[in-house]
Amino acid sequence: MLGLAQTSTAQNNNNTLDTSNIEVIRVLLFQLDKPQHLRVGARDGNIKLRTNDGFEITIEEGNSLADIRRNGNQVSISYGNTRRNARSVEVLTDEIGVMRIVHPTIGWRNYRGNLAIDVQNQRLRVINHVELEDYVGSVVGGEMSFHHPEALKTQAVMSRTYALWNVSLFGQDDYELTDHVMNQVYIGEHTDRPRFTRAAFATKGEVLTWSGRLMLAAYHSTCGGATSDNEMVWLGNPLPYLRNIQDGDACEASPHHRWEFQASAQELHRLVQNHTGNRVTRLEPGETDEG
Repeated sequence: MLGLAQTSTAQNNNNTLDTSNIEVIRVLLFQLDKPQHLRVGARDGNIKLRTNDGFEITIEEGNSLADIRRNGNQVSISYGNTRRNARSVEVLTDEIGVMRIVHPTIGWRNYRGNLAIDVQNQRLRVINHVELEDYVGSVVGGEMSFHHPEALKTQAVMSRTYALWNVSLFGQDDYELTDHVMNQVYIGEHTDRPRFTRAAFATKGEVLTWSGRLMLAAYHSTCGGATSDNEMVWLGNPLPYLRNIQDGDACEASPHHRWEFQASAQELHRLVQNHTGNRVTRLEPGETDEG
């Protein structure tokens, strides 16, 4: 049975994680472009930089930015005449706070919540502790650009469900989600487009369930005229709510509706051999479906 419910319980085999009390989630930022340094400031409200040994710097709202860099296995903070090294640093916002982060290659982004910054594998590791509904609002804007409020609210329910499903299955010790397409696209606060956050709070707590469990609410931008059964795409058992359907020509509007990929025999040999250690001897059509 498919239903819309308040946040409920997700199960993975014999392990059960209750997601009904999750209000803050931890998102690993910049995993695909791990920085050596960042600049951090206060866009709205004030922020504090607090080291693991209790040292604090307050940055008031405005254009002033602190420099945060990797210094060996420590984090180095520079702000005005202040210099400090520490094992880890927190960036804390106040109640109305929005921080601004300048990444050396991505540019600037705005984030709510708090940051935990340390050094791993000679790069800064940045984890955003953010309220679930603020996260959902950001993901709605990161995954779609529609204006219709009902479409945005639908995406909010799907994004919240998909996030909590991932948290219930794949949570790490220090974070639950990443900020890219392996989970969902999360690029922080859309300060100039509040409609995305409104859609999240208008559907606060609503998730999709099947037989009392969170659904795998997978979604995508484009299909070729039909979707596939889930077991044709991923490993796992068939799910009754992820069955093949025709799209009613809806995806024809996408520029990605039709595409082609070409590779030479030499390229295929190299790719397969590098991946498996075997050589290609022949190609045969495999199993196909409506998708």
